[in-house]
Amino acid sequence: MFEVLDMTSVQDAVMWAVIVISFYAMLRKSQFTNNSRTTSNPKEQLTRGDIQITEEGLIIDIQWSKTSQKHKNIHQIPLKRVNDCILCPVLAYSRMVTMLPALPGEPAFGLSDSKGKICAFSKSDIDKILHKLLVRCGMDSSL
Repeated sequence: MFEVLDMTSVQDAVMWAVIVISFYAMLRKSQFTNNSRTTSNPKEQLTRGDIQITEEGLIIDIQWSKTSQKHKNIHQIPLKRVNDCILCPVLAYSRMVTMLPALPGEPAFGLSDSKGKICAFSKSDIDKILHKLLVRCGMDSSL
């Protein structure tokens, strides 16, 4: 997938960060998307403030999950830095943050609107982008 992405494209850089981080952290789509671009729930979807870059990697604070819906505990997921590897979650996230700065309360993953505000991806946005990416890779997206 990485080979067909254009890392100078903000959308592709954001999508790569979504893919790598959600894979390593075993995130559900509902933890970083909503049903609509215009609505976002910072108690349920990740914000930029929920992800910290450290010397060793990333620390992701999960405030809500399918098995913890009452917001009583914050589950921290550490992701290790993998030097000189395209699959490094820190590299993917750092590239995205550099290309698309955001405030701590804004969605962790999304694109900016015409006013420069970060709008979270909707679930259908992720599905459409992933479908196109699979087609670009020569894969059957219906599978």
